[in-house]
Order: sequence, then structure tokens, then C-alpha cells
Amino acid sequence: MTVLTVVMILGVSSVVFLLFTMVGSDTRPVLVHPEDFAIPEGVGTTGYSVVDGYTVIVGDDGMIRVFASDTRELVQEIEVGSPVN
Repeated sequence: MTVLTVVMILGVSSVVFLLFTMVGSDTRPVLVHPEDFAIPEGVGTTGYSVVDGYTVIVGDDGMIRVFASDTRELVQEIEVGSPVN
């Protein structure tokens, strides 16, 4: 019975410790404004996302553009198909 009590106390203490350390971590959302990136004139944005330090912007010209989020520099362009009209 004493062993079970000690295990329960350790378990509850671990959960409380993890809750306090995870709540204190910085989990703010990353705000992205597609107009801050060098998208060609006349191309609209159909979607965007932030993934592992990169901003991915999908244009209505059928291109996916990958930018470095910190420098806003174009890293890669991927053609996905015909433009959406």
C-alpha cells in the first residue's frame, strides 16, 4: 500500500510539473502577411502557411513559392499545374 501511494504521488507531481513547464513555453501563433513577400505583380494568393521556418505561398498562377520566414528571401518555386481561373 505504501508503494502505491508513493507511485501515485510521483505521478501526480510529474503531471503538475509538465503542465507548468509546457504552459510557460512560448506558443504564440506566427503572423504572416503574404504582401510582405516578393510575389510577382498581378499574382493573387490562394493560400499560405508557415512550416519549420519557411513561409509557403500558393499563387493563383499555379506556382508554390517557398520563402525563408526570417529573411523573406525566395528559396524555391514549384509548379503544380495550370493556373486557377
